[in-house]
Amino acid sequence: CRRLRGRRKSVRLDYFLKACKIAKIPESNYIKYIKNIKTASNFRNSLPLKLTKDLMWLAGIIATDGCIVKHKNKKHRSIYYHIKIGNRSKKLLEEAKKILNKYGFKCHQYIRKIDNFTSLECGSNLLSYLMFSLGIKYKNKTKNIEIGNPIFSLSPELQHAYLEGVFEGDGNFNKQHSMIRIFTASKKFAIGLYSLLNRLGYNNNVNKYKSKTSKLIKIIRLKDIYCIAITKHEDTKRFLNALPIYGDKARNSKKTINKIDKKCPKDLLQQDKYIHWLDVKEIKKIKYNNPTYNLTL
Repeated sequence: CRRLRGRRKSVRLDYFLKACKIAKIPESNYIKYIKNIKTASNFRNSLPLKLTKDLMWLAGIIATDGCIVKHKNKKHRSIYYHIKIGNRSKKLLEEAKKILNKYGFKCHQYIRKIDNFTSLECGSNLLSYLMFSLGIKYKNKTKNIEIGNPIFSLSPELQHAYLEGVFEGDGNFNKQHSMIRIFTASKKFAIGLYSLLNRLGYNNNVNKYKSKTSKLIKIIRLKDIYCIAITKHEDTKRFLNALPIYGDKARNSKKTINKIDKKCPKDLLQQDKYIHWLDVKEIKKIKYNNPTYNLTL
């Protein structure tokens, strides 16, 4: 299990995990001993054994405004990954950098001379593998990204942190209609967001549109784009107030929604305390004397 090249002082983590898997040693027997992960001849800051809100927010940012690039080192015959985050908000990039530095990940900022667009880069296989487990892909991420299964089993606080990162990257808040929209070119990601929001109790819908060019996006490779929308005022307000608030977009949207006092009419037949109809085509009263069964999971 020793290194094949360089100084042979430490055991590589991937080799150690493979050896434990072969020996059929359960994680509970060794996970408490893995406190420091060695990289670049230095010990990084202690990593949490469980996901945190700031890491989940960062995952949401990478899912929308980031990408993971795969590289091959011919000299050492190894593969390594770079994470890139690009956004026009300098405060957002500073917050992402702050989180990366908190856990000992080194990162660098680059400014594109043509339009002064700022990007953040961090080289880390460990962090990349974490993002892979959350559904973020390194190849064709825009089309293939999805909500990883582990996200659905997390606590609501961590799920909201992830959704805030997604909202900061590809979402917007419409003040006039008190609605939130999140855009994506991935059908799997749209369905995943729809399911996750439903689990958290937010009534939402997904619509499919044709992609169009804009000032920021001048070249379109995918013809379809999906919009996930929370249209009910009460759901929008509850969603924004549940976010941990790391970015300015979420912070400003929360302030705005809390100033709006919007009351829905109560005399509508389709309006109920627990039910919100998106589209009511017809209401009929029928006689049905047979038993009705309700299955709740």
